[in-house]
Amino acid sequence: MNGDVSYIQAQARAFWAGQAGAVSVKMIVALVATIAMVLVVGSVNLRGGQAAVVAAPADPVEIAVADLLQRPMQSLDETQLRVRLARHLDPAQRSAAQLRHAHRVWAGRMMDSRFADRGLAHDMAAITQAALALRGLSPAPSR
Repeated sequence: MNGDVSYIQAQARAFWAGQAGAVSVKMIVALVATIAMVLVVGSVNLRGGQAAVVAAPADPVEIAVADLLQRPMQSLDETQLRVRLARHLDPAQRSAAQLRHAHRVWAGRMMDSRFADRGLAHDMAAITQAALALRGLSPAPSR
């Protein structure tokens, strides 16, 4: 029994001291990687070639905010934009008629050279337009 222990110890020392065991470790890693690849490919094939990626449902408000931020905002930063859009989307704060009226007013101010802050008018017209679309409303006809 003592001879068996010394043989195992000698083999362990030889393994750690030399490169003989390195090939075995590399082969094990390669084998595990190959098995993992086969499992992934097999899983995808069982699903009809489609990956198992499930897209989270997109929040319409976040989509509208992202769309508005893609446009050049002239006066409002992202926080102000979010607050005003939330206010316009809340029917308790803005009725459909009030929202339509606000859109007509801001669109008119955007074109009026007498209005001092046309950048703000541009931003607010875009926000009210997005709020109308999210609430399923159409803009009021111009007078």
